[in-house]
Amino acid sequence: MGEKVDLALANPDDVQSANALFNFVGRLDYLVESLEKKALVPRYCEEDIGYLKLHFNGKAIEKIHVLQKCFCDIPLHNITRAFPIEIIEQDDKELSDNQREQIRTKNTHVSLYGSYGIAFTKQWCIDNNLQPIQYINEKSAMIKQFRQSFECVLDKEDIDDIIADELLNKLAYIKPLYGTMRREIDAQEVRIRKNFHDECEWRYIPDQKQLEISKVDVILFDEELQNKGWQISRNLMKENYSELWLKFNYEDIKYLFVPDDYNRNLLIEKIMGLPEENFVGEKDDMITLKKLILVSKIFVIEDIQKDW
Repeated sequence: MGEKVDLALANPDDVQSANALFNFVGRLDYLVESLEKKALVPRYCEEDIGYLKLHFNGKAIEKIHVLQKCFCDIPLHNITRAFPIEIIEQDDKELSDNQREQIRTKNTHVSLYGSYGIAFTKQWCIDNNLQPIQYINEKSAMIKQFRQSFECVLDKEDIDDIIADELLNKLAYIKPLYGTMRREIDAQEVRIRKNFHDECEWRYIPDQKQLEISKVDVILFDEELQNKGWQISRNLMKENYSELWLKFNYEDIKYLFVPDDYNRNLLIEKIMGLPEENFVGEKDDMITLKKLILVSKIFVIEDIQKDW
């Protein structure tokens, strides 16, 4: 007889993708706020769903806002690798030569989403309710079936909550293979078209039961609410919504990222100034040691660009 398989063993390492998942933001204070809270707070992000061709009350649904926290599954040496993008023509008319050059040359993952980041092992992410999204081929039969099912639910008032929640959940975890997104260049908004599949995106979306307890919607369809998405997201940072957060301990962090040496020094100061209550049960010397270990996890994006 062969040896028994130990089902308790950790999942095997990935080869083609990363063994960590990365979340990047555009400002140092966003990263510091996460470290102080020991949590990543989901926020409403705009998703273009025009490709789904969904309708409600005779009106096309072009966009939604999904409550989420996004991660990428990209090997570390590829986060600074440039990829091709296309400027949407109607947004391209008033761009200066300098703006065009920025778009042409600064089209890496970190230039689009931010150079301040945090990473956790993929196993930790799996254990904490993160899910890889499903990329949709707009020409597939599957998309037609989803459209029919979704619009059938919208047209009925007595549909079972389980079925409705399942379709909303699926909508929150899908994205087209190729699509458009907003990008800001010198305070001017530009729409670009890019390959989303290369992002290998995972999402954290709070548990459905907790969303119901907190009276928070996973998706905003109403245009008026969508316009207030930023305000609603800020409100979710209050402690009474903490059950919706993606919480972590400092030892769970695998890497921290900043764009340059100047911001590395700023982040070191912030880490060394983290409040003692964040290290419950630890003696003073152990608190200092844990802060230094956290400092040792800082990576500088400029160094990655040069050396990886």
